[in-house]
Amino acid sequence: MHKSSKRQHQTSARLWQRAVLLAPRDADILTGYGTLLHRVMCKPEDAKALIMRALAVNPKHPYALLANALLLQSNRDYEEAERNFIDARKYLPNELSIITHYCNFLKKCSGKYKESEELFELGMTINPCDSDHLGAYAQFMFKVRGNTDRANNLFLKAIEADPIHWHNLSRYANMLKKTGENK
Repeated sequence: MHKSSKRQHQTSARLWQRAVLLAPRDADILTGYGTLLHRVMCKPEDAKALIMRALAVNPKHPYALLANALLLQSNRDYEEAERNFIDARKYLPNELSIITHYCNFLKKCSGKYKESEELFELGMTINPCDSDHLGAYAQFMFKVRGNTDRANNLFLKAIEADPIHWHNLSRYANMLKKTGENK
């Protein structure tokens, strides 16, 4: 959805609203709509209400816990965010999207680089071709570890996995610009 137009976001939101009306206690639907509102439409307060409803329905819902962790992270409530990431991993330990978001949290918000890198490596064993995870790990290797060779290899794998992933393309271009390399 991040590449979609505002009109498509509105259409998607209307469909999610309809789904919530049809199944007001479905944690998947509440979480999905809340995620759209937070991550795509920049409406965190509206998102929070839906995600809290999802967690009230199922306090162990890993995607609702992830969505709540991301909301808490954006509000700089890092302690509670980390608890939600940990719980999400407890209920779905090998879910790559949870692992990738948690790695980024550990890197950006708590400075736990060793733990972040270990989780990035775990993610690589789960799915060595996931472009989101590869790009995030490449960024970690470049920004945190200063390992441009490893970052370059990871970016190339990420781009091979998804040649039109705009975020990976822009991060890779930025790394090449900063290192003065033209590949």
